[in-house]
Amino acid sequence: MKKYLFIAILIGLIMNLSHAQQEAKNEAMGIDVTEKASKEIIPPASTLKNLDGIPSGGLLLIPESGNDLVMAFDPVTGDLIDPAFIVDDATDFFSTPIHIVQNVDKDRLYISDQLKDYVLEFDNDGNYIGVFAPAGGVNLAQADNIRGMTLKEGTDHLLVSDGNNDAIQEFDGSGNYIGTFGPANRVDPFDIIYQPSKNQYLINDIDGGNDADSVQQQGPSGTPITNLINGIDFPEQIALASNGNILVATFSSPSGIYEFTPTGTLVGYYDVITGCRGIYELGNGNWLVTAGTGVYEIDNTNTVISTKYEATGHSFRFISFVEPPETTVNVTFRVDMQEQTVAPEGVHIAGSFPAPYPSWDPAGLALNPPPLGPVYTLTLQLEPGTYIEYKYINGDAWGEDETVPGACAQNGNRFITVPDNDTILPIKCYAKCLACVLPPVDVTFQVDMSNETVSPDGVHVAGSFNNWGTSATQLTDQGGGIYAVTLTLGEGEYHEFKYLNGNAWGTDESVPPGCAVNNNRYLTVPSSATTLPLHCFGSCDPCTSVTDINVTFRVDMSEQTVAAEGVHIAGSFQGWNPAGTLMNDMGGGIWEYSTVLQSGDYHEYKFVNGDAWGEDESVPGACAQNSNRYITVPAMDTTLPAFCYASCVVCSPPLYDVTFNVDMSNQIVSGDGVHLAGSFQGWDPSATAMTDMGNGIYSITLSLEEGVLHEYKFVNGNDWPFAENVPGECAGLGGNREFYGPSVNTVLDTVCFGECGPCMNTLYTFDLKVILEGAFNGTDMNTDLFDNGVLANNQPYNTAPWNYNGGEFISAPGGTDIVDWVYIQLRETDGDATTATIDKLLDHQAAVVLSDGTVARPDGTPNILYTGNITQNLYIVVYHRNHLAVMSASPLVESGGTFTYDFTDALSKAYLSGQKDLGGGMFGMIAGDSNGDGTVNSDDLDFNWSNNAGNAGYHISDLNLDMQVNNPDKDDCWVPNNNATTTVP
Repeated sequence: MKKYLFIAILIGLIMNLSHAQQEAKNEAMGIDVTEKASKEIIPPASTLKNLDGIPSGGLLLIPESGNDLVMAFDPVTGDLIDPAFIVDDATDFFSTPIHIVQNVDKDRLYISDQLKDYVLEFDNDGNYIGVFAPAGGVNLAQADNIRGMTLKEGTDHLLVSDGNNDAIQEFDGSGNYIGTFGPANRVDPFDIIYQPSKNQYLINDIDGGNDADSVQQQGPSGTPITNLINGIDFPEQIALASNGNILVATFSSPSGIYEFTPTGTLVGYYDVITGCRGIYELGNGNWLVTAGTGVYEIDNTNTVISTKYEATGHSFRFISFVEPPETTVNVTFRVDMQEQTVAPEGVHIAGSFPAPYPSWDPAGLALNPPPLGPVYTLTLQLEPGTYIEYKYINGDAWGEDETVPGACAQNGNRFITVPDNDTILPIKCYAKCLACVLPPVDVTFQVDMSNETVSPDGVHVAGSFNNWGTSATQLTDQGGGIYAVTLTLGEGEYHEFKYLNGNAWGTDESVPPGCAVNNNRYLTVPSSATTLPLHCFGSCDPCTSVTDINVTFRVDMSEQTVAAEGVHIAGSFQGWNPAGTLMNDMGGGIWEYSTVLQSGDYHEYKFVNGDAWGEDESVPGACAQNSNRYITVPAMDTTLPAFCYASCVVCSPPLYDVTFNVDMSNQIVSGDGVHLAGSFQGWDPSATAMTDMGNGIYSITLSLEEGVLHEYKFVNGNDWPFAENVPGECAGLGGNREFYGPSVNTVLDTVCFGECGPCMNTLYTFDLKVILEGAFNGTDMNTDLFDNGVLANNQPYNTAPWNYNGGEFISAPGGTDIVDWVYIQLRETDGDATTATIDKLLDHQAAVVLSDGTVARPDGTPNILYTGNITQNLYIVVYHRNHLAVMSASPLVESGGTFTYDFTDALSKAYLSGQKDLGGGMFGMIAGDSNGDGTVNSDDLDFNWSNNAGNAGYHISDLNLDMQVNNPDKDDCWVPNNNATTTVP
C-alpha cells in the first residue's frame, strides 16, 4: 500500500510540476488560457437583444474566447447591451478571439484570433465574411500567435502583433502581406496603438521576463525609439485616456491597471481588479476593465464602481470602440447674380452649416465666381438628413445679405434637408425663389359648376397672378357646366387662387383645407403647358351627384354657464347668423342641432353661448380652419361628436404623466435654471422649473390631458429672451414644439436645446498665440521658471479672483520651452465683443504658454482642445497671474475644426487694443497686475511686491518671470504700466 501511495503522490507531483511548467510556457508565449466552456451561450439565447448594426453612439465590443463570441457594451456607462453580438457557428471560425479593429471606412470589423493565426472579417451587423489576413489563409511566416492590432495612421493598412515571429506585421486594405513594420526579431509584441500627440506607436513587449516587460516607442515609419515604460509584467492591452495619459492592463502579478503620462511617468497604479487584459476609458470618465471571467467598471481611486458581467467559463479579452460609418454627400449651391451689382468682396453663403464649415459667418464661405455668366457656385460635403437654413450675401457682412421671399423661406432663410445622394440645387435668382428669367408656360384653369346656379356676372378666377382682381379674369363656358381660361405664367412661379361664382368678394368659393393654403387653391407652374385638374366649385374633388344628408351638430356645455338666450350655431350653411339657429338642450350639458346638407359640401361653423358675436367660442388651432370648426359633408347621415365648448376634445379628458427632457450640454445654463413653458401652463417662462438630472439633462413630469394638442418650448433662464428657437423641421405652425396628449404615461425623447434631436458634440482645436511682456526678451520669451524647476506643477488659478478648480498639472518632459501657466476662457455670444461678458462663458481651462507665444496643453503639446457645439460668435480671453487679461477683438474664425487667433501681430488684436507694443512688430499682455484685479496700481506694489521683495522662486510678484522678486520687476514692469487697466468686459 505504501508503494502505491508513494507512486500516486509522485504522479501528483509530476502533474503539478507539469501544470506549473505549462503556465510558465504559456506566459512566455503570451497565452493566458482560461479553460474553455461549452459553446452554450450565457445568458440563454432567448434573452439576447441581437443588435441590428452599430447604433449612432457606437459600441464597445469585447471578444469572449471562453465561448467564442463577441459581447457588446455601452461606451458611456459600460453596461451590457448584447451578450452575443457575434457568435461562432458550425464552421468554427473562432478559436481564441483577442482584439477587434474597425476598418477606415467603418463598415468592416477585423478580429484577431490567437490560436487560429489569422484575422477574420465581419460586417457591422456581425455577419462573418471570411479570413481577411493573411490573404489566402493561414501563413505562419506572416502571422503566428497574433494578439493586438491597430490601423496604420493615414492608411487602410492593418498592423498586427505577431508573437512567434517577434514582429509587427503589416497587411494592406485587402489583407495582402506587406512585410514587417519596423525591425523583425526585436520584440515579443502583445498590443500596438498609435499615439497622435507624439506621432509614434506604442508597443507592449512581453519578452523581458517577470517584472521586466516594457512599452516601447516606435516612430511613424516603424523606426525603434526607446523603451518608454519598464518594470511591468505581461502587459496586454494598451489604451489612451482622454487627457492623453497611457493606460496599460497587466495580466501577471503585480497585475492591474497602470497609468502613465504621455512621456512615461507613472501617475497611478490600480489593482482593485487583478489579472487584467482589457482597458478602456468610458464616456462617464471611469474605466472599463476585463479580467478573465468578468467585466468591471472602476475609477481612479482604485474602487470597483460596478460589475458589468461575471461568469465562470468565460474569458474576456481586449475592449474596442466601434461606430457606424460616416456618410456625406456633395451639395452644390447655385445663385444667379445677373440682377445685382456684385460687391468687390464677392458672393458668400452663410447658414447653419455643421463643422467643419463655419456657422452663420457672412464672410466664411465664398462662392466660386463663374468664368462666364452670372451664376456663382459652391459645393459642400454634408450629412444626409441634416436640416440646414442659409442665405446668400452680396459681399461679406450682415446687412449685405439677401431678403428671402416668404414663399421659399423658413425663419427668413432658404432651407434644405440634405438628400441621400449628391445634389446640384436649382439655380435661384438672388433674393428670389425662382430663376431670374422664367420661361413662359400656358396654364389652363377649369372649374365644374354643375352643382351651382351660375351668376349672371359669370365665373371668374382671382389670384396672385392678377393681383387678386375679382373681375379681371373671366372663364369661358365650355358646356356641361365646365368653365375654363388659359393664362401664360412663368415656369416655377408659385401662385394662390380661387374661383368666384360672380365678380366680387362674397361670391368666392370656400376652399376645403384638404386642398388649400391660406384658404386658397395653389400651384407651382410646371415646365410645360398644362391643364389643371377639374374640381367642383368649393370642393377638392370632381363633381358627383349630390345627396341630401342629415347632419347633427353637438356641443358639450357642461363646463360653461349657459347664457339665458341659449346656445346657437352659426356657419356657412345658415349665413353666419349668430342668433339665427338655436340648438336643442338634450340634458347632461349636451346641445344639438340637426339640418339637411348636401354630400360633398364643405362648411365652416362655430358654437355661440348666447346669440351675438363676441359670445362665440374660440376654436383651438388644432381643430380649426380660419378659426372655425369645419366639415366636408359625408355620403351618409352623420351625428358629430359632442366636443367640449371651445375645445377639440371631450370635456374633462383623463390625465397622464408626460416627462419632458432637454439636454443643455451645449449651453451655458443660466443661474436662474432651466424652465418649461407651454400652452398647458399659460406660457409662463418662470413658473415651471426643470430638475438638473446630471450630465446636462434637465427633466420635469407633468400630468396632461389626453388628446389635447400641447405646444411648448424650453427656456434657458426664466424669461422669454432666453427661450429656445425651435427649428422649422420639428416646429408646429406656431413655431413651438408640440404633441397630442397621450393615452398612457409617456417619456418624451430627450432633445438638445434649440435642436430637433440629441446633442452632437465636435472636437475643436485652438491655435492661439500670446506674449507676456514680463518674460519677453525682444525675440521670444524666457523659460527660466520651467528650466529651473520652480514652475508650479499644478495650475495656479484655483484662488481668487479666478477661482478655477481644474486639475491640470505639468506633464511635459524636461527641455520643453514652457514660460508659465495661463488661464483660458471661451465666451460665446450672439452679439459683438461688448456682449462677450463672463456670463457667456462656454468653457475654461488652464494651459501653458511656450516661448514663441503658442498656447499649449500642460504636456507641452501645442493647441488646446474643446469638445462641444459652437454655434455663435466665439471670443477668447487669456488671463495670467500678474499680467492684465486680454480678449480677442473679433470673433474667432473656424477652419476645418480649428480656431486660430494670434494676439502678437497687432495691437488691435486685443479688444479695445488692451495690450502693449513691445517693439519689433510684437505685441503682448501688460505686466504688473500681481493681485489679478484688472488694474496695475499701488495695491500690486505695496502689498505683493513689498512683501516678496528679495525672495526667489515661483512668486506672483515676479513680474518678469526670472524667479527673483527684485527691483527690475518694479522698475521695468510695474512703473511704466501703473494705472493700466484690462479691457476685458
